[in-house]
Amino acid sequence: GRVIHALWRDPELAALSGRTQIVAELAQRYGVRDEDGREPPTWRNILGAPCAFHPARVS
Repeated sequence: GRVIHALWRDPELAALSGRTQIVAELAQRYGVRDEDGREPPTWRNILGAPCAFHPARVS
């Protein structure tokens, strides 16, 4: 909920459009932490980056 709220308040939200986002990385960007003060971990270095979307449209 806190990351969603931060996204809602971000005037530059459109810059994130069109890509898969990792919530832990958004939390770091917006300074959101767990209730105990820890930063949620991102597993990008282990799992790799999300797949890029293909620009083709299917109707």
